Amino acid sequence: MVVAIHEYALAIQDPAHCFQHRRLQKGKTYMDDGWGLPQSWSGNFAVVFRVYVDTGKKRYDYAVRCFTRAVQNQGLRYERLHEYLRRLRRKGLAKYLVEFEYLSDGILVNGTWYPILIMKWVQGCTLDIAISQAVEEDELNQLDNWIKQWEDLMEHLSDAEIAHGDLQHGNIMIDQKGQLRLVDYDGIYIPDLAGYPPDEVGHANYQHPERISNGYYAANMDFFSALVIYLSLRAVRYDPAIWHDFHNDDMLIFERRDFENPGATAIWRRLLQSNDRQVRNLTEWLREYCKRSVKELPMPNEILKLPPRPRPGDAWWKDHISDGNGQTPGATKGSRKRAARKTSEHPSGTAPAPQGTSTVVAAPPTHANPSQLGTSTSITPGIDSGTQHAGQTPDQQESSSGSLAWAITGIIIYGIAKLLGLF
Repeated sequence: MVVAIHEYALAIQDPAHCFQHRRLQKGKTYMDDGWGLPQSWSGNFAVVFRVYVDTGKKRYDYAVRCFTRAVQNQGLRYERLHEYLRRLRRKGLAKYLVEFEYLSDGILVNGTWYPILIMKWVQGCTLDIAISQAVEEDELNQLDNWIKQWEDLMEHLSDAEIAHGDLQHGNIMIDQKGQLRLVDYDGIYIPDLAGYPPDEVGHANYQHPERISNGYYAANMDFFSALVIYLSLRAVRYDPAIWHDFHNDDMLIFERRDFENPGATAIWRRLLQSNDRQVRNLTEWLREYCKRSVKELPMPNEILKLPPRPRPGDAWWKDHISDGNGQTPGATKGSRKRAARKTSEHPSGTAPAPQGTSTVVAAPPTHANPSQLGTSTSITPGIDSGTQHAGQTPDQQESSSGSLAWAITGIIIYGIAKLLGLF
């Protein structure tokens, strides 16, 4: 049976009788001055009430999460998550999470006990509100702090084999000290929950299109949304006008249709014109990853290490023209494999991303082979029919042709001069 929000609101006005938790029984509920009802914040699966307990010596503030939809294996999920985090005992990760306690018989509504989740109340605001304040008050240096924290958080989550499952502005809090805190653990992944996928796949304005369609659930399911958030933060940091032009209450600067039409909507064009090179580079990678399988995406921190995606010009053609056998002229299969493995020796090469701890990491996107696209631009070494010779650049060919022309011209002039008796 599902309880309606107004039924929770009525019950929670009497903490002494509705709660089983002894401390909460002594609490008081924050009331809405305008309506005379308990303050509440609702989402897709739950409604949150704020309850405080003042012992005289210390004050405790709690977020009491009451569920409005039945969730499969809900109790088991939270119990295993609590135990998993207890075993980890990682201080680096703990500062980004919020302590919680799951009670299967937490609140009494209409004579029946229902589960609740109790968390410490985070005094602060959600990420979108924090960004708005930073932009309006021209304090963009705050975004530098959040960008660094976001990188650190993603590293800690990946090392611990944890994925949140619904990374989005409403689940990222900024406390009064400027610290990032994640809330809402309904869709979280840990190894102990691998066989118990949740009923949700996260906010559509942050998720890979494939995850929306197939409910992908694994340790790397956050990588796409994490990159979306990282890129959004950095883009606003270097062009705050983007916030006014693209943000609304349901997103940062990207929305679902942008991922479904990679490169074809206004936000892509805007970001590719950014003054920040990393913003441009990450935009190229995100556009590419929209087209790839969600299973292949690398961790955001690994994407930061990837070389910029090549653009037409300079030596771009060398990696894009085939000799008809799927080979770039002048390169053997063995040499290309060695170059792919030795990323430290070839920083400008298109080698696979370094393997992260317990993560699924994709190689950078492979270049399109014109011969596979049905074109006739492939080059066959040794055939001089106006095509490019293997091992020579266009400049070298032009130089060779020019030298031959001058030689022939010189011979003709010498012959004419000889006939005229000038020599």
